[in-house]
Amino acid sequence: MAWRIGVDIGGTFTDAVAVEPQTHRRADRKVLTTPEDPVEGVLAGIRGLREDGVDLAAAEAVVHATTLITNALIERKGASTALITTAGFADVPDIGDEGRYDLYDLALRKPEPLVPRARRHQLEARLKADGTEAAPVDPEAIRALDLSGVESVAVCLLHAYAGGAQERAVRDALPEGVDVSLSSEVAPEIREHPRMTTAMANAYVLPIARRYLERMRDALAGEGLEAPLYIALSHEGITSPEDAARFPIRILESGPAAGATEAARSMPGEDRLLSFDMGGTTAKACYVVDGRPLIQPRFEAARVHRHKAGSGLPLLVPVVDLVEIGAGGGSIARRDALGLIQAGPDSAGAEPGPACYGRGGTAPTVTDADLVLGHLDADAFAGGDMTLDPEAARTALAGLGGDPLEAAQAVRQAIDEDMVEATRIHAVERGLDPAEFAMVAFGGAGPVHAASVARRLGIRTVLLPVGAGVASAHGCLAQAPAFERTRSWPGGLAELDLPEVDALLAELEADCRARLEHAGAQGIAVERWATLRYAGQGTEVPARLPEGPVDADALRERFEAAYAELFGRTAPGNPVEAVSWRVRATGTAPAIGWPKVVPGEGEPYATAPAWHEGRWLDTPRFRRAELPPRLEGPALVVDAASTLVVPPDGRLELLGDGSLRLMLDL
Repeated sequence: MAWRIGVDIGGTFTDAVAVEPQTHRRADRKVLTTPEDPVEGVLAGIRGLREDGVDLAAAEAVVHATTLITNALIERKGASTALITTAGFADVPDIGDEGRYDLYDLALRKPEPLVPRARRHQLEARLKADGTEAAPVDPEAIRALDLSGVESVAVCLLHAYAGGAQERAVRDALPEGVDVSLSSEVAPEIREHPRMTTAMANAYVLPIARRYLERMRDALAGEGLEAPLYIALSHEGITSPEDAARFPIRILESGPAAGATEAARSMPGEDRLLSFDMGGTTAKACYVVDGRPLIQPRFEAARVHRHKAGSGLPLLVPVVDLVEIGAGGGSIARRDALGLIQAGPDSAGAEPGPACYGRGGTAPTVTDADLVLGHLDADAFAGGDMTLDPEAARTALAGLGGDPLEAAQAVRQAIDEDMVEATRIHAVERGLDPAEFAMVAFGGAGPVHAASVARRLGIRTVLLPVGAGVASAHGCLAQAPAFERTRSWPGGLAELDLPEVDALLAELEADCRARLEHAGAQGIAVERWATLRYAGQGTEVPARLPEGPVDADALRERFEAAYAELFGRTAPGNPVEAVSWRVRATGTAPAIGWPKVVPGEGEPYATAPAWHEGRWLDTPRFRRAELPPRLEGPALVVDAASTLVVPPDGRLELLGDGSLRLMLDL
């Protein structure tokens, strides 16, 4: 029997999951992430799977999600990068779009450009907006550029979205041994600032991603894993290491995307879900509608202010539409200037970790607060592989001033309110009401906080999939091979040459299919999209194209339906403009499932006090494998990689597929 193995590297823990699809046998491991060399943490998880009986030599695929790219951008630990652009445009990274994300902040800070001014070079080569050449590329001028100390180069020439020949000519003239990212390949879309930023970001992380993926492949082979390696994308799907190394910016949010996909897949029949993933470092929320996570065509990375749109680096890459904040089990708590307790966004991570880990950490964290409140079993954390120290947690919380229990309550309230605020704002911006959704909670800390967060959002139903603590790693396994291409071709629907648009879409589709076929994908399906707007507007709305040749009337109808769903109205009679065209090709997803779970003996293995709604209550503790069909709160349900807190008014039901449904009274 062939095994499929999924690995997700988080800021605090690395999760490894193996599933044998034919028999539904499974094994999972949660180990501490090794920040200095993430591959070592992966190898520790893989070796744990082997100890659990997984035949590594019989694996058919390894699928990997990573935070490496995100961390490199946030921490500014990328490669030494240069930018080559059209004369007169070297200051675009500093100018940006000239907008202010906060009109009333007189000390407003924008994110620092990834390439300093001294390493931005200008060429006289120039394209017109229609893609015709106004001034050619001079190879000698490129060879004369000072690229000493530069490891990677981003090329972003004016209007290169309309044609990439000039940028390819620049690449051909650059010296060997330098990694090159072309905007016409990475993000061939209008708007110079985000296109340039995307090309720079791709170049900035490309050498790191390439070396990391090469080392990962060699390290897995050293453990006897010769199976093909695939990398999870930020917008659902997986790709080859070669494509991931060429376009690493597309795996920016691979872990969160895999988790959101798993939330949608693990709860069939639920058409409106809120995916809530809380790990050791961050919390992510994503809305799932009609069985699929919402996707957005662009993303903001490394925000200066986590709740303020426009304060980050704009990237023209498709990602699962999620909100991510620095709120995890390892988030460090402190008092702000007003004396109020807040938690995050910085985290104790895996080294040294929360104080209760006993690894040298002394700062109070969310996990310390959860332990003091009795919401974690100190002897059963991470499947019993780690023993937590309650006294160290109390000592750390006492450092906030006052009683450790009061501090723990304040930390818990602060972190939960942060997550609720971000999730509610995310919903309002998309015209959604969280109360209409059921929550799917996962991640190591997600089930601990799920009931509290759901109640504040007005959500009555919390669902817990099997293996909730390692759901993102499991979500990697069920992903289908996918690739997506976008190109801007703006114009009014009434004026566009539609046969040329059909030819463009056919070209994008052929490229996507070729990449998937090279990766061995079967049963390839294609979706075609356009982004459109009313004439005079500054932003676009995506609309899926019907089958067959592009028809202007049908496209307008699709656009106005999407516009009405988002804004509650349309503008009848106003001319409509198309801006960009997108093709997404997806192979057949593997059939991955969990084994059926039958109710256990129904007896708790222990009872201990836990803090619920302002008082201590004796709280039974159940192992998930021994749950009765139903139980009333309060209770703790302890799994190998997570703990579900059932409040006193909660009613828990074990479903036939092994997942849990928690009903709350509001």
